[in-house]
Amino acid sequence: ILKITLLEEKYKAVDEETEETKSLQQFKEENEELSQQLEQIKEINKDLERQMENKQEEQQKL
Repeated sequence: ILKITLLEEKYKAVDEETEETKSLQQFKEENEELSQQLEQIKEINKDLERQMENKQEEQQKL
């Protein structure tokens, strides 16, 4: 009976580790996704800044 209890405890611990690993993997994937979105936003920002500069230059010419 003691061995069975120890095995059950061991399996519980493995299950918990598996859950943690899944959570970490999911966190990592979400983090990568957010990083990509951030890069896209930075690109959009650069484009908008360029457009603003171009408009200012055009207005100065007028």
